[in-house]
Amino acid sequence: MESIEVQFSAAGQPMRVRRRGRVWKIVAEPVRWFERFNWWESELRAPKGEPFRIDSQVWQVQVTLGARTSDILTWELVQHPSTGGWRVREAERAVA
Repeated sequence: MESIEVQFSAAGQPMRVRRRGRVWKIVAEPVRWFERFNWWESELRAPKGEPFRIDSQVWQVQVTLGARTSDILTWELVQHPSTGGWRVREAERAVA
């Protein structure tokens, strides 16, 4: 998965995504859910005495470049459970 920057609204919803130096605008209502992090399949270990999240926040978004001049893509933005950073899990062309 590729690291990205996500800009959020005051209400806590993603508005824009910076990926590979380009800014993508979210053009539909994003959908959020949480997924359990498979810690047993990872080399990540919980720091002793510190809280460790085992759930990852996921947003499904539809994005486009600029003023809707590009195709609309559907991405899943996944928050890393230990760093809090964001990554794109998949990208596909939305069916219009």
